[in-house]
Amino acid sequence: MDGTVELGAKIAEVAFVGVNIDDMPAEMLHEIINNATPESAFSLSRTGRRYRQAVNQKKNKICEQYLDDDDIKDICTESNKAAHKWCRKTSNLCSKVIAGLFQLDDLGNDVYRIPDGVVVIAMNAFENEHEIRQIIIPDSVTVIGFRAFRNCTRLASVTIPRSVTEIKAGAFAFCENLTSATIPDSVTEIGHWAFSRCTSLTSVTIPDSVTIIQKYAFHECESLTSVTIPNSVTGIGHDAFNGCTSLTSVTIPDSVTEIGNWAFYGCTSLTSITIPDSVAKIEENVFGSCTSLTSVTIPDSVTGIGGFAFGYCTSLTSVTIPISVTEIGDWAFYGCTNLASVSIPGSLSPEVIEANAFPEHTTIIQRN
Repeated sequence: MDGTVELGAKIAEVAFVGVNIDDMPAEMLHEIINNATPESAFSLSRTGRRYRQAVNQKKNKICEQYLDDDDIKDICTESNKAAHKWCRKTSNLCSKVIAGLFQLDDLGNDVYRIPDGVVVIAMNAFENEHEIRQIIIPDSVTVIGFRAFRNCTRLASVTIPRSVTEIKAGAFAFCENLTSATIPDSVTEIGHWAFSRCTSLTSVTIPDSVTIIQKYAFHECESLTSVTIPNSVTGIGHDAFNGCTSLTSVTIPDSVTEIGNWAFYGCTSLTSITIPDSVAKIEENVFGSCTSLTSVTIPDSVTGIGGFAFGYCTSLTSVTIPISVTEIGDWAFYGCTNLASVSIPGSLSPEVIEANAFPEHTTIIQRN
């Protein structure tokens, strides 16, 4: 799909910038829409509620006016006829045209550079662009948007500048050839699914500016061997490292108070884990099917162990339950075929140990 160079140059600085106008008075908003230039219309691309249709119809007309592509014109015309609803397909397509490859600086050898002045890389901007092998992001960019580079299957290298503060959900998901990612210390948020299914990713550096690792952030990064979580992180979202089958070690700092369910499920190369004494509960399935896990340290801060928390940890031979634990969920250690013994405090009432929490062959030792 080709777009005019004039259009790309004209809106390069503003096309990626979203404006929150949900609370704007209706009269003011309609005046803006009616007098919108290409720049302002596309900057309103994330408009909410009842004004979305009007803005996107304006965007459609801009597509027709500025882009020499019959497919775009047909879709835009069809959407304008359907005045009773907002055409999501058209909105996404128009946004992608404005954020498309024709705006990039082609440095040759499938290396591209986003022009200086771009502030936000838009939602779906380069999704499914399989020709990109390397992308250079200028230090004017502050946000990498939702699914911005999703499924760029040839993308092997990306340089994220220190100007970036947010990596939105799914930004680099399914980039199966991405081997490493250095996240600068300006980033405060790594969105859910941000690097999910980056199956060639071997290492990642999480800066101490990040406070939460969102759900599915590194889900099924099958080549990831180690990760260090900084002291700034307070929460690890559910499924964050689920299916990282090459992960052999992980350091969880004392700052972490919550580890979501399934967070490390299926990390089949993980051999040991130390849960910090800031964690109050081990959620369901957190370390389930970690088949190489031989030792686990549960601190005195933990009061509950969720169902299947260590299910099918087939290399686990012994575990000590601290005196702080008052509840052990159903199937918590189910399928731990080599778990010979479990030491539990004498104060732990049998009533709070759910059925099948431990394998039948495991010896339960109650200590004083």
